[in-house]
Amino acid sequence: RPMHRTVRFSGIIFVLPILLLILVGAFAVDESSEDQKASLSVCSDSSCHVSSPNIMSLDIYGSLYSTCTKRVLTALHFHGAEGQFTFHPINFATGEHKGAEYKKIQPFGQVPALKHGDFVLFESRPIVKYIDDVFSAKTGKHLVPTDSKHKALVEQWLSVDHDNYQPYCKTVVAEKMHWYGPNVDEEKVKVANEKFHATLDTFEAHFAATKSTYLVGNEFTAADLSFLPYTALYYGLGGEFAAAIDSRPHVAAWWKAISSHPAWIATNAAPKH
Repeated sequence: RPMHRTVRFSGIIFVLPILLLILVGAFAVDESSEDQKASLSVCSDSSCHVSSPNIMSLDIYGSLYSTCTKRVLTALHFHGAEGQFTFHPINFATGEHKGAEYKKIQPFGQVPALKHGDFVLFESRPIVKYIDDVFSAKTGKHLVPTDSKHKALVEQWLSVDHDNYQPYCKTVVAEKMHWYGPNVDEEKVKVANEKFHATLDTFEAHFAATKSTYLVGNEFTAADLSFLPYTALYYGLGGEFAAAIDSRPHVAAWWKAISSHPAWIATNAAPKH
């Protein structure tokens, strides 16, 4: 019997390390699973869209008189981001936008620009889309639709703005507001305005056919937002220029809808940053 006890005791001693290894392995598996769960929970949170920098580190560089800066500020107001970004006014009068320090952020010396932690972005339209991506998970609102077709339509109208709307509208505004000097080149205004009227006719036909309030369905999107700053300046010239909008009923209805949007009104109110 003593011999049997010794064998049994030795067997137990031999088995114990194996059991310990199994338990440690199981714990390691559980710990790994928890790490994976934690990782998933981080990515399911709104901060997943923000990456490592938090929303509070968002810096916007621009001018409150800049049409392109107003696009960016309107996107921020759309998401109710007041107090969640820092606005850095760039002084054009002193040439700050062409200074070496600012050109580290925007190498072309233009506004606006964005810094989000270590991430730097310039050009207003990409900034608007980036802001929308960062804040949409938190607010549940979208300037860029999530479905492929509507997203593509937004991109389509952004291209229209860049190629067939802003160039003509801006030329008229720049000449009439004396951006380039005291003299107005009336021939340049006439040519640009004729082309702009043709674009407005295309818009009128689009709204008549789609019966939609906005450019892409019945929701205010980045497409509508993009047209706001220059249309506001053009309409503000009054006379024949305001009449070009008002005389086209569908365009007039669209302009009334987008120019009364709370985000645009907030952008044009006294700055709170």
